[in-house]
Amino acid sequence: MKRQAKPGRATRGARLSAEPVRGFLGGGSATEHPLDLPLQAIALIALEAEGLRGILTILDPQARRVRGWTIDDDGSRSFAFVAEEAGTYRVQLAAGAGAGNYRLTLIQTLSLEERVRPVANPRLESSRIQQLRAALTVRPERALASFWREAAAEGTPLREADPRDPRMTLCTFLWRGNAATRNVRVHLLYRTTLPNDYDLALLPGTDVWHTTIRLPSQGRFAYTLLVNAPSLAPPDIDSAPEHKLLYFAVSQADPLNPRRCFDEPGSRYEALSPLVLPDAPPQPWTQERPDVARGALRRVTFKSELLQDERHVSVYTPSGYSAGAKPYGLLFVFDEQWYLSRVPTPTILDNLLADGKIPPLVAILIGNGPGDARSRQLPCHPLFADFMVKELIPWVQRHYNVTAEPGRTIIAGASYGGLAATYVALRYPERFGNVLSQSGSYWWQPPVKPDRSNEFNPYREGNYIAALVIQRPKLALRFYLDAGTGEIDRTGNGRSILAANRHLRDVLLAKGYEVHYREFVGGHDFLSWRGTLADGLIALSAGWAGAGPPPDC
Repeated sequence: MKRQAKPGRATRGARLSAEPVRGFLGGGSATEHPLDLPLQAIALIALEAEGLRGILTILDPQARRVRGWTIDDDGSRSFAFVAEEAGTYRVQLAAGAGAGNYRLTLIQTLSLEERVRPVANPRLESSRIQQLRAALTVRPERALASFWREAAAEGTPLREADPRDPRMTLCTFLWRGNAATRNVRVHLLYRTTLPNDYDLALLPGTDVWHTTIRLPSQGRFAYTLLVNAPSLAPPDIDSAPEHKLLYFAVSQADPLNPRRCFDEPGSRYEALSPLVLPDAPPQPWTQERPDVARGALRRVTFKSELLQDERHVSVYTPSGYSAGAKPYGLLFVFDEQWYLSRVPTPTILDNLLADGKIPPLVAILIGNGPGDARSRQLPCHPLFADFMVKELIPWVQRHYNVTAEPGRTIIAGASYGGLAATYVALRYPERFGNVLSQSGSYWWQPPVKPDRSNEFNPYREGNYIAALVIQRPKLALRFYLDAGTGEIDRTGNGRSILAANRHLRDVLLAKGYEVHYREFVGGHDFLSWRGTLADGLIALSAGWAGAGPPPDC
């Protein structure tokens, strides 16, 4: 995604405190508000914007970027970050095209002593750690230096075969601590874990923090390390926004893992670390290839009269696109921003077309509206479905040479996007004949109160979509569903994506639908979805003119 141009030199504003700081920024201007923080403190800041559009950036005492956020709508929001060193930080506001008023408030600071939580002993200890323990009894300084050299050269997590189960790999996560380190935790996007499941322990007399986790050798995972994590239970979907911000303010990429994913800004606090184990399935279409012709990508701002908002929409047209050709197949994908930055959708389409795996198609990537529009509009929202059919499709058909056949139209999304894709297709099967759902949130149930779209009551009937399928006659729809084996419920909140997808699969099959179903060894993250998107497209476009054979699902 394109970034806004950097503004000119920022003016210095008032120091941040519990008393609100107010100001006005003209288009293209910037201002900075200093904030003094002790070592390892977490700061929680609130911003209220009116008309202002731009970027809020946290700069450390050396003027290095810590975190940044885009300001693209009015209203109030909160931000949190951790001070890696003591000193004066700067909260920089840079206006883009939109001038406006703002109000900044320091809501809370948490010192290291106030927020650390106790460390649990690891459940496993790898042979590498056992060997280090033994070496430390002979020549401790040499053993420790050698261990860190080997870890840096090999990259973390350190991996070794599980002697008890050849299908598993022992993964040892490391952190090199200092006097300020109180605890370290792995946040692995694999399973909903209980508190302290993935804590690192300090090897006595050293700076080695470690834990070993047994993981399936077919797995592909994204993870971060939480250093000096707050004494809070890990947040879930029900947690207050401030809880999530404070907890994940210390979340960062693993400095000993040489690979990063989703690392556009360059700060390790805005990136994740990938862990791809030896038997993970390949993702052959996610990398750009110099010999493959590229399609074109056009981004527009789309205003909706029905929804009374606006959003970005990106349109992909394949290489060689012609307005005079046979109408192209049509693909709609929700969460445009993520399916450009975290899932390289244009690259995947280019490669699939070059390899003859799918027929030529036009892809419409649909962004979310401002604020909390995603959580309000994607979960089974009738008006949003109407927007798709009554506003977006007519616009696409006016501007592009695309099919009107539902059988050559795919609607796709992940998580809430998968839920939305299924709901919209059930509501308008005469427009959408194929559903591609990645880890769809089929646990969802209509909330008791309309403004509580995330609310879930485990004592009420879940899987609203499955109930709709049962109630309605069989429609002319085809489905591709996938889910991760780690998307289970271990905390009792009732939101198992894996169980809900299996349930929906069985209901669809019992109803007589064509269903391509796949489970991958991974969690609720784009690192897996960027690979399975191609599987879904190949499966659902099989039988179209120019398509390849379907995969085994």
